[in-house]
Amino acid sequence: MSLEPCSLCNKLVDPNEFSRYTHRTLKDGSKSQAIRHAWCKTCQTKQRKQVAKLKKQYPKPLPDTPCDCCGKPMKIPQLDHIHSEGKFRGWLCPACNRGIGGLGDTLEGVRKAEKYLMECEFK
Repeated sequence: MSLEPCSLCNKLVDPNEFSRYTHRTLKDGSKSQAIRHAWCKTCQTKQRKQVAKLKKQYPKPLPDTPCDCCGKPMKIPQLDHIHSEGKFRGWLCPACNRGIGGLGDTLEGVRKAEKYLMECEFK
């Protein structure tokens, strides 16, 4: 049996230790069974507890409060935190939260994206 890495803790775990996204609906209306979470179940549980604790400490802002990243009014504020440390970073709009997460949740990822965009400007 082959083991797979968890993208959060980097441990090699049995593929059954990754839950499936069952709440996602595909364009044809069926439920998605093929997509699995990138984090192992242990990391998912730790993250849920971490987020619940942070939400108690930092209550959700009112709708139309400015995003801590882009400054645009937020309809649905999302809690941003450092996953490895459990530290609160701020409240973000969904677009900024997805963007930062897509870049790896690190300053290094953001800098690589900035470098790429800067190089493309001069082509």
